Amino acid sequence: MKLFRLLIILIIVQSCIKRGDNTPVITGQYDEGFHYHIFSPGKELELEWDSLQVGAGLDSIDVDLDGRFDITIIQVNNQSPDYDGRHSRPLSGYKLLLKNNVEVAMVIEEYYIGLGSTSEMKWVETISLNTDIKNLNCWSGEKKNESITNHIFMWSDNPEALLSTGPWSMLTNTEKFIGLRIKDENNRDFKYGWLKARVITKNQIIFESCAIEK
Repeated sequence: MKLFRLLIILIIVQSCIKRGDNTPVITGQYDEGFHYHIFSPGKELELEWDSLQVGAGLDSIDVDLDGRFDITIIQVNNQSPDYDGRHSRPLSGYKLLLKNNVEVAMVIEEYYIGLGSTSEMKWVETISLNTDIKNLNCWSGEKKNESITNHIFMWSDNPEALLSTGPWSMLTNTEKFIGLRIKDENNRDFKYGWLKARVITKNQIIFESCAIEK
């Protein structure tokens, strides 16, 4: 009888820990229903500089702690004396490479390209503290072929005069979040989470912690 009661208590506790589909996922918050990890020290990319004063670096994150890297962060910082941010190459910026069904919340910028036509650029959205990730409607999507890596820019210089450099390029001395979601094993539902980043300048972004629903 005591064993039966103990089993009932364990079932009740487990049901309390399991998160429902309608449970909000708030930036900066986590509980037992999340995979949470803090980067100590924070992930600040170490750049290797070439003779033209162009620095490049990368680092990777395993979002759900399953032993596979899901996000690769790539930074290019072109400090060449003749760099103008438009016609020179390579262009400075931060880019995320996404794998294993990981998607990020994004914003879409439409811009004029001439002759009455427009094009669009997809950027990683900047999200504030205490925002419900599940209320975000615009996501980066995924490639139909899982072997193909999806990518999206946080910010980037660009050759288009009427296109901005992206929302992360305008931040200084602040903390923001990147909205995350991963398609669940049943391929229908999503697990939601966030990646916290501290922006010193557009060329110095430190990734501090990450959380995703179990």
